[in-house]
Amino acid sequence: MGKYNLPAFELVATTFGHSAVLLLVSLGAAVALGVPLSIEKTHSRC
Repeated sequence: MGKYNLPAFELVATTFGHSAVLLLVSLGAAVALGVPLSIEKTHSRC
């Protein structure tokens, strides 16, 4: 089996990039679900 060497900066940048994408996707999903639900909850109290 051969070794696959990556520069540390490239490895960190790739990992950080994937983490940032996952974070943005989950944040977007939370906003997409949370905003309509909170608006509905607020209007149902009146």
